[in-house]
Amino acid sequence: KPMCVTVLDSAGGILVQKRMDGCPDGAYVKISYAKARTCIHLRTSSRAFREKYTGSGEVAKFTQAAGMVSIMEGELVPVSGGVLIRSTSSADGSTTVVVGAIGVSGAAADEDEYLAW
Repeated sequence: KPMCVTVLDSAGGILVQKRMDGCPDGAYVKISYAKARTCIHLRTSSRAFREKYTGSGEVAKFTQAAGMVSIMEGELVPVSGGVLIRSTSSADGSTTVVVGAIGVSGAAADEDEYLAW
């Protein structure tokens, strides 16, 4: 399957964005970017965002997620495939810092997330 991968730094700037041969420009590029930006903005995976706001089926939570996506002008997406990249910043491993995020698009959401890891 043709895939698109976006890698962001800790501030959300694009470090690299690549499409496989045969991957259409447009939606896949924007979706992989939005998955990675979701991680940077919320400091969690895009899967965790989805589960928190849509997993229970509560209308109020779904409405809140929709509002967040709208307010952020599409830079949030409650779909698996975005993972946060952390690095240990202390000798004992107890402290981590966010160094970036990866978003993948082009397959089923679970497959995208697997590839992002």
